[in-house]
Amino acid sequence: MQEEFLKNLYDLTGKTALVTGASSGLGRRFCQVLAQAGATVIGIARNEERLAELHQEIEALGGICHVHALDITDKAYRGPVVSTILENHKIDILVNCAGVAKLSPIFEEVTDPFGNIIETNLTALWWLTKKIACHMRDHQIPGSIINIASINGKNLPAYEGSAYSVAKAA
Repeated sequence: MQEEFLKNLYDLTGKTALVTGASSGLGRRFCQVLAQAGATVIGIARNEERLAELHQEIEALGGICHVHALDITDKAYRGPVVSTILENHKIDILVNCAGVAKLSPIFEEVTDPFGNIIETNLTALWWLTKKIACHMRDHQIPGSIINIASINGKNLPAYEGSAYSVAKAA
């Protein structure tokens, strides 16, 4: 019943959605809902096992799902993977959902969690957004790009979450 409601409300048949952070949390849920609305879903995330489960789940419900194990911060690997995706699909929807929320206490010495958080939640997101926006422009696709933020980007950050808050605010 919910699937039929979604399909009537948001018919995405013939559209292709690329979702980062697809193996868990909001990214996984976006994949499920977009597939229920008729979109072909391409999920990328680091966790191969969970991506395989997502693929099987969507396909078992009659949806179309492709998955790619990819750490979006891996600069050497992300270019070729995304290029392969764009050679085989026209992307109508991008949902940037990949993110990390590790604690990064501002007053404690730690091994660069700030860099990893900024790279995952901001820099890699910006890189992928530019890549997909150019793809949409070049193929004249009137697409949608959705970047998932956090209320922590607006609120005064707790000192343990300072890097996360900075990245989400940006």
